[in-house]
Amino acid sequence: MRTAQAVPEREARDGLWDPCNSLPHRSDPGSPRMLNPLLLYWFGRALMMAHRREMPDDPILYTFRDGASRTTVAAMICIMLAAI
Repeated sequence: MRTAQAVPEREARDGLWDPCNSLPHRSDPGSPRMLNPLLLYWFGRALMMAHRREMPDDPILYTFRDGASRTTVAAMICIMLAAI
């Protein structure tokens, strides 16, 4: 019967063991991918508002003041917390 310690030693000796592959993997890698459409919407909206000159001050301050940006950031935070 092989133990958990014997397998990495044997594979390391044979040149097959990869320390990156020995780390635990997420069971659902698709959750963080749900951030992509939100980021695309958020950046696109910021660029559109800046082009229309409707963003008078710093983009970070505008994000805190804009309702759609706050909602988008809150949704991204919820997705990140759910992915943990």
